[in-house]
This record gives sequence, C-alpha cells and structure tokens, in this order.
Amino acid sequence: MAKKAHTATDVTNIADFVITDPQDATRSVRFGDLPFVSQTRMIAKAVNELLSDSGAMSKEQMAKMSEEEVVAKKAEAREKRWNSLLTGEFVVGQRGPRLDPVEAEWRRLALIACEKAFDKMVAAGKAHKDARPKKLADWQSWIDQWKATPKGREALETARANVANSATATDSDDFEPTLA
Repeated sequence: MAKKAHTATDVTNIADFVITDPQDATRSVRFGDLPFVSQTRMIAKAVNELLSDSGAMSKEQMAKMSEEEVVAKKAEAREKRWNSLLTGEFVVGQRGPRLDPVEAEWRRLALIACEKAFDKMVAAGKAHKDARPKKLADWQSWIDQWKATPKGREALETARANVANSATATDSDDFEPTLA
C-alpha cells in the first residue's frame, strides 16, 4: 500500500499523490504509478466534472428564474469555477463544517455495529431484511442507542485510538437496538 497523501497540498509532485479507494482504505496507488492513459482520462473526467453545470443550481432555484436568468447564472458559475481552476483556489467535496475526526470515526463504528446488529436480528427472525434503514438518518436512533451502551462508550476510546493510529475495529456482539 502506498504512503497516503491526505490532501493535494501534501505533495510537491502530482505523481506522488496517493489515490485511495473510498470503500476500501487498504487499496491505494500513487498517481504516477497509474498507466498514462488512466492518468489523462482521470484528469479529463475531473476537469469536465468541475466545469460542468451539474450542481450549479437546484431545480427549485431554476424554477424561480427565467430561462435567461438560468443561462446567465450557469455562465457565471462556470466562470467562477474556471477562474478557481486557474488560481488553484477551487475545492472539491466540502459541503460544510467537517466533523471532528474522532466523532466521525465513532459514528462510523456505530454504523457498523448497528448494521451488524440488524443483520443478527434478521437472522434471528426479529426483523425483516426489507426493514433495513436505507439512509444514515434512518439509522440515527440506533446509533444514539448504541453510543449510550458500554460498548458504545468503549468504542469512543477505540475511535480515539483509531484516529491516532489510522486503524479501524468494531465489536457489536452484545448490542441489540429497540425497533422504532
């Protein structure tokens, strides 16, 4: 596994930037180790995404404007994105204040524990598999219950250690949430 560069500013050469699979942190590769065709296609895709109109405005915002206003607003947004690309000031994927890393890890561990608990309940016939929560918000009451258990409080220490060591672990063998 390549040494992880956490942000683009952690490297002085694009070839040293490390790409990590967001679904499997054990899989990573240096950008410079990718085939040239993969590098160019990845850059082209990223630039096209950055400069596209997607996400410029919501459908609700556009519905309140005339067609001319929509076209002008999209052009203004593209111009801002283009200028941010040229100046190095653009950011990707930042949608608000970031969680404290320990809290984020604790929530991740809580979600894993809740998913395991749900799977055990399905296996025991206490819940139907179709009742599985679909969104993180749907898991929230379970997560809150789990955080209040001894295992949940212990996981806070695990989260602190994980953040300190960039490791992960969870255990939910004795957790069973109440169904809402």
